[in-house]
Formats: sequence, C-alpha cells, structure tokens
Amino acid sequence: MAAKGYLRQKWWIVFKGPWMLYFKESHGGKKSVRAIILLRSLVTKIIPNAVVQEHNISKALHAQKRAGKLAEQADQKSYMLAFNVELELEQVFKLLEKLEDAWSKISRKLKKGNIRDGAMIAELDEHFQAELIKLLKQEDSEEKEIYWKYLEPVIKTAENKSDSKAMMAKVAQMFKTKEDISRFAAIAFKWGARAERKGFVGLSKDLRGVQGIVNRLGKKNANVKGLANSLREMDKKIIGHVKKEFKSTYLLLKRDMLMDLVLLGILNKSNKWARQFIQQHLMPKAPELENMSELNKVRESIKTHGHILAQGLRRLIAQESNIRGRAERELYTAKRTKVMAMRRGPAIQTKKPGKLAA
Repeated sequence: MAAKGYLRQKWWIVFKGPWMLYFKESHGGKKSVRAIILLRSLVTKIIPNAVVQEHNISKALHAQKRAGKLAEQADQKSYMLAFNVELELEQVFKLLEKLEDAWSKISRKLKKGNIRDGAMIAELDEHFQAELIKLLKQEDSEEKEIYWKYLEPVIKTAENKSDSKAMMAKVAQMFKTKEDISRFAAIAFKWGARAERKGFVGLSKDLRGVQGIVNRLGKKNANVKGLANSLREMDKKIIGHVKKEFKSTYLLLKRDMLMDLVLLGILNKSNKWARQFIQQHLMPKAPELENMSELNKVRESIKTHGHILAQGLRRLIAQESNIRGRAERELYTAKRTKVMAMRRGPAIQTKKPGKLAA
C-alpha cells in the first residue's frame, strides 16, 4: 500500500520544478512550525488553564477543537515538505544519471582519437568519478540514518510500538521556547530549501555544459586540451553542487522528522491531560473521548505518511546505489585507459614524426 501511496502522490503533483518545490518546502516548513507552536500553547497552557483554573468548559472544548485542526495541518504540511524533498532528490539522481551518460560519450569519442588526449580526459574522469562516489557513499549513509534514526521512531511512536520517552526528552531540549521554533522555521527550512534549489539549478546548468563539451569533442580538429580545461572547471562545479544538494536534503529531512516527533509528543501530552480531566471529573467524558479519538486519527495519519516516506527513501537508496555502481565502473574504465596510455606512450614517442602523424 505504501508503494502505491508513494507513486500516487508523486504523479498527483503537477508542478515539480525547482522553484515550485522550493516554494512548497519553504512555505510548508513555516506553516508546520507555526501550527506546532500554536498547538503546543493550546495543549500545555490554554486548555489546562481553562479547565483547572478558570473552570470554563466551553472555552476548553473550543480550544480542543482548534487543537485538532492544528494537529492535522502540522501533520499534512510536514508530510508534504518531506515528500517534496524526496521528489527533488529523485530528480537530482536523474541529472546524475545523465551526467554519467555524457561521460560515457566522452570516453567513447576519445577512444577513437589520440591516445594522449584519451589519457588526459581519462585522468579527469577518474578524479570526477572518485569524488562523486565519495559523495554518493556519504549520501547513502545519511539516507539510511534518516530512515533508521528518525523516520523509524516516528512510525513506531505513531503506532505506539516503542517507548519514545528518551527521544522525546532529547527533542524537547531542542525546542525549549517559541522563539527557538520560530528561528528554526525561518532559518532552517527557508534557507535549507533555498540551498537545495540552488544546488539543483546549478546541476541542471552543469549538465548542459558537459553535453556541450561532448558535442564539441565530436567535431574535427577539436581543441581537446582546451575542452579538457573547461571540463575540469565544470567538474569542480558539479561536485560543489552535488555536495550542497545532498547536505540540504539531509538537513531538511532530519529536521522535518524531528518536527513529527515534537508533534507526537504534543499529542501524547494532550491525551494525558484528557484522561486526567475525565478521572478528576473536570470535563464531560463524551467530548473528551471524542477529542482523543480525533487526535488518534492524526496519529494514524502520521503513521501512514511515515510508511509512504519510508517507501520513497527505499527507492532513493536503490537509485543512489545504481548510480554509484555505474560511477565505480566508469572509474575502473578511466584507470584502465590511463594505464594503457602510459604503457603505449613511449612506443609512440620512438616513431618517426611522419608515422606519428599518420
């Protein structure tokens, strides 16, 4: 069901460009945190004060209904933020696949040409693939960390299958005041989404640049040395953009999962208050049970969303593994080409100029 849910959600999103995804992530993060700030205020201050101190039942019931709506909003916004981040990372992997295609074309073109030119490009290819593999390995470990360290606790906590008090206590220290959460929204989500967008846009430009070099290498009398210099600069940019994209993705997903844990902590506290109100006969039983039921629906929604996000992460981990495998094969080919050129170099140099030109 999760797989179908992921694919259904993916194709339901019409606008998937970097600018639209950036807006959704930035806007969604801000809305989610704002909802959690208001929800926490209702659950920890307004509702208990209305019941225990003011004995204002109608005010407490009204606040509880508002709390239910805020919890739904926080869950939905948080879920869509994480889903859009996964969607953008999937598009980044597609760009990397196209970059690998471009490198393969470069290698094929130069195999038919001068061996020294091939060795020069092979050395660039070797360096690029080695750096890319290093980043992909790090990305793989971070994706698995998000999965096991953050997303899995969210799912298990929502399912009430694990004792998450220690996790909740640790998360609570990160969000001690409203101002802390507000800064978290304004800085972490907004700037993280912006950095992610810049990385994606930069990679798109890099791909066009590398494809342009491929086309120029196919022409007669191509200045391979000049194109190699351009390719060297292009590769630096690509690695920088990939590093920025991966880092931003990791931080956005991690923070989003933490916000889900904060939300679950607030829901737990709300249910605790409701049970206490019923036991002490401070609130009518029927409305309190209804309120607990509504919040449990939000908990169920968080669990469902968590399973869909987990399916998306598993797909991303598999996609990353495929790209890394291809990069490792390209690295092996580049090293082999360079070694063969070094072996054949002296033999070429001993030939007469006329034969070399031929």
